Amino acid sequence: MSITIRTDSRSEAEPPPSVGWKSIQDFMRPMFFIPVVAGFTGGFWYPLLPAWSDATHINAASLNFLNSISFLAMVVMVPIFSALGDRYGHRRLLTMTISLTAIGFVLITVAPGFAVAAIGNSLWSAQSASIGLLIGLVRDKEKGARANRTIALLATGITVGSLIGVQSAGPIMSLFGGNARLPLLVPAILLVVCALISQFLLSESTTRADRPIDWIGSIGLSVGLVSLLVGVMNANSAGWTSLSTLGLSAIGLVVLVAWVKWERRTPAPLINLDVVTSRAMWPAMLAAAMFGAILYVPKTPVLTFLAAKPESVGYGFGFAATAISIVLTCFYLMDILGSSVYALIAGKIGARGVLVAGIGCGTVGLASTAILAHAGSTAWAFTLGFMTIGLGTGLLHGSMPAYISEAAPADQVAVISGTYFTVRGVGGTIGTAMAGAMLAAFTPAHATSPTETGYSAVWLFCAAASVVSLLLMILSWFRRRPPTTAPRTVY
Repeated sequence: MSITIRTDSRSEAEPPPSVGWKSIQDFMRPMFFIPVVAGFTGGFWYPLLPAWSDATHINAASLNFLNSISFLAMVVMVPIFSALGDRYGHRRLLTMTISLTAIGFVLITVAPGFAVAAIGNSLWSAQSASIGLLIGLVRDKEKGARANRTIALLATGITVGSLIGVQSAGPIMSLFGGNARLPLLVPAILLVVCALISQFLLSESTTRADRPIDWIGSIGLSVGLVSLLVGVMNANSAGWTSLSTLGLSAIGLVVLVAWVKWERRTPAPLINLDVVTSRAMWPAMLAAAMFGAILYVPKTPVLTFLAAKPESVGYGFGFAATAISIVLTCFYLMDILGSSVYALIAGKIGARGVLVAGIGCGTVGLASTAILAHAGSTAWAFTLGFMTIGLGTGLLHGSMPAYISEAAPADQVAVISGTYFTVRGVGGTIGTAMAGAMLAAFTPAHATSPTETGYSAVWLFCAAASVVSLLLMILSWFRRRPPTTAPRTVY
């Protein structure tokens, strides 16, 4: 696979005259607003989710399928928009992804039911590509340590925005008289502002890649995953052994097999499968898919469980949006704590040790959440279990990419790191679909809410995935060949 770069004749050490440090500072100030809003949209959405689902008459199982659709769209959109940005300009595609996200939020606001909400969630997934496009802009303007600091600042902006969103969701909903729809126009308006900032205040990148877009691979991955996902969703109503369920699943598997063959043959694949399936990498990538299930699946069931009214369904705590915001804040703070102490811990026990610690915390948190939910615990004990999951995911946020990049060949670290996020998204897609199927299976006839056993089953499923991911990582440690050169130290 070859990539041709078109650029000007100036030496890379000599920046264009218009890009001095003051210009870069001016460039970064409006840019920083975009990741803050990206974090805000996710943080703002989750506290409103239970009330919004009541307003749209979408039950807990269907909410998980909405998440599955979002992750599926993310898996497809991120590599496509990233490739388009490399070829046609990062700012141009950044404006497009932000605009699609704004449209998605408007559709979610007015959605009369599942179908329109699914379209809105799919468009919202375009936001997942915006951070990669922002990083492309930064790399085009600056190099080395200064660029790394700026990229770290963008990542910090997402966390800051998430905390602001979580804290403001409840008060803003109160301002709208408890309406769960109208507050969603707030992130939509902020996204419109971001689109204007991107279009008129950011300068376009100058580097272009001539690599062709793998449209066939994109379509194949989309059709294959959609068929499998719809097959799982169809199993809830038609049964796992029904002709329609088996037929859709078979179509998905056949298309994915054909997609694998195509990706191995095409010179510019959507995902470099030769690297992903190499002896050193496949256990780690499969573990990354498991991490996607651990990371994305538990959150929505936790929120709907917190909001469930004991007098109506026999479980839950009846939390309003403000109380859910507080719980989410505690979760995010533990996630930030885990990410922050990664470098300190890795210096003592290495990336592998942090990875084991993260998986251990996640497993303990998931198992305790499942047990506490079934045993009818207090809200404080349940929240503590949820916070333990947050600490585990924070540690994994730092250790998993570090381990993946360390295990990768020295000349393919960037490719492997990008593939890791895609594989993690696939794991989240499949995991949320299976979680939705489990919740639907534990929903009694003519009822809209699953039993508490259904929730516990989902969290135990995630705990099992967590243990499997650890076993896969251990397998990869034993199967890796000794390095031919001095090993890289990753912190």
